[in-house]
Amino acid sequence: MTRANLALMPAHSGVRPGRRVVSLTAQRPAGAQLCSTRIIKISAEGFLGETARPVAMGTLAWIQLPGVVPVGCQAVGLEDGHTRCAFIGRLPADAVEQVIAAGRKPLRKGHFGPQRA
Repeated sequence: MTRANLALMPAHSGVRPGRRVVSLTAQRPAGAQLCSTRIIKISAEGFLGETARPVAMGTLAWIQLPGVVPVGCQAVGLEDGHTRCAFIGRLPADAVEQVIAAGRKPLRKGHFGPQRA
């Protein structure tokens, strides 16, 4: 599981979802709320995440994924209590792989039984 930050845009904020954002903390508009998100599933089209607070359908947001510049997204539904969001533009395949790799945990030593030196 990968952790990410989600900046929820207030209704009528006037921010276009297609504009480029470099830093969520520096460039978020007044009234935007930051919340922590745990990514459960991700693809080039969107993600399924567990958010710290409920997100209403249709809410525009920016998500800061590990190693990727913030990406615009929109809440499109709920699945088993988790928020499903669609990216405004497709996420490149290498960026999806980078996010997945960031969420992998290394196996601990001895995980598959005794290790020989």
